[in-house]
Amino acid sequence: QIDGQLEQKLEEVITTKVNYWLPYITIDTIDVEMTDAMKDMNRANMSIGFRVGNQIETQEITFTVQG
Repeated sequence: QIDGQLEQKLEEVITTKVNYWLPYITIDTIDVEMTDAMKDMNRANMSIGFRVGNQIETQEITFTVQG
């Protein structure tokens, strides 16, 4: 369900699951983009900045979530 807390819920779920299943991954940033038009289509664009192990350089993955 899309409400005012969805962005925060997505960030919490992703962080919790990555910490549990992939403890060697450090998440630096999670950005959620949801315009009113995207909300009407039950979609969100997400971008996650992360590091693997002791790497200094941040990598990024961007994807669309649709429900």
